[in-house]
Amino acid sequence: MHHALFESALGIASPGHVQGVELDEQARTLSIHIDFALGSRFSHPQAAAENPVHEMMLKRLRHLNFFQHECFLLVRAPRVKLPEGRVVLVVPRHCPRPRGPRPNAAHRAEA
Repeated sequence: MHHALFESALGIASPGHVQGVELDEQARTLSIHIDFALGSRFSHPQAAAENPVHEMMLKRLRHLNFFQHECFLLVRAPRVKLPEGRVVLVVPRHCPRPRGPRPNAAHRAEA
């Protein structure tokens, strides 16, 4: 039940899904594990076709707080092999993307 709630709230679409949710009340953290379906294929801007997964990397992304808990997304991100043989990381369409401008060094210096 809560997996579907987090998928909807984070905008996670197929082939992605929430694999698990861990709430650590003592450390005040919420970890949401995001995975993708076995056999999924992913496109890359440098290749026209969708490519099979070559390997995966686990990415730990900081998200907005969930009430008083720090929230982390643990995303299995695929690396695909392009037709010319290069292996590249793909930001999967089921991975939540940040919205709005990202602060750069100038913004942080002003704060």
